[in-house]
Amino acid sequence: MNKAKLILSLLILVFTISCTQTQKKKLKDFKAETIGIKREIILFADNGQVIKRWEGRFNIERKGSSLYFIDENGKSVIINGTYIVQEK
Repeated sequence: MNKAKLILSLLILVFTISCTQTQKKKLKDFKAETIGIKREIILFADNGQVIKRWEGRFNIERKGSSLYFIDENGKSVIINGTYIVQEK
């Protein structure tokens, strides 16, 4: 039984280390689509002032220059303009 656990642990370790960038990106995309990724979204005015800031676990969707997401309160948010989305 201990041998099986050791082999399984080694296989997981090897798989994790040997993932290509493409595989890592696909895994991250899957995580983003299923549970969301902890992010910070900042919307800026034309003069560079911060209009609004959101933090939380968001699944975002981009269409053209617009960004769609559902905030922590369950409200649908659509922003357009200058914004930054960064992972926390």
